[in-house]
Amino acid sequence: GFFIGFAIGVLYDHLIAGTDDLAAHGEGGSTFGMMNFFPFIGAIVFQWITGIILSYFQTDTGFTALGFQITFLFVMVTVVIAGLLLMRIPKFIIEQ
Repeated sequence: GFFIGFAIGVLYDHLIAGTDDLAAHGEGGSTFGMMNFFPFIGAIVFQWITGIILSYFQTDTGFTALGFQITFLFVMVTVVIAGLLLMRIPKFIIEQ
């Protein structure tokens, strides 16, 4: 746990600095705010969707293994799609 927290602390500083360098002058804070907004909304939406998927596989004692497998497959497919879409982001030139 300590090393994860340490790594996140170090990476967070670099993320803020990189965002501020890449954002238009004076817009670093709002850009970083939007970067924080989407993961939180994504987590909320993903938990909601995976809950809906699992609810189709309920039993008297909980959920079936098939329900968890299908939910995991849904998550993995969306992660792969997101990774593929990241490669399509066009390169940009930073104006000095």
